[in-house]
Amino acid sequence: MSNPSKQKGTKWESDCLELIKRLYPDAIRSPAWGSEDRGDLHGTGPFTIECKAVKSFNLSQFIEEAKAEAQNAGKEFPVVFLKRPRKSTAEGYAIMEIGTYINLIEKIGANLDKT
Repeated sequence: MSNPSKQKGTKWESDCLELIKRLYPDAIRSPAWGSEDRGDLHGTGPFTIECKAVKSFNLSQFIEEAKAEAQNAGKEFPVVFLKRPRKSTAEGYAIMEIGTYINLIEKIGANLDKT
């Protein structure tokens, strides 16, 4: 692979995959889906995960992309994993809309202590 940006993105996806496997052991990097993209990581339960490792970013564009991919995949919770410069994978950002966060908490809320 000769494109340094593509190499960086591929490495970030692989790093995110290794971390997410703690929760979803069968997760994989998604194949190229073309216009019916379903996210970068597959086998992640109700989540569609879009991985981004870029210098400059547009959060709303990334979220809209993740939402479209979630719809394509029939998943409830789109999330963007954004690389944080000079930090570990676990120190990157997981970004979602507030409404998505609320829906997620409502779904698991019965298992949470609300005090």
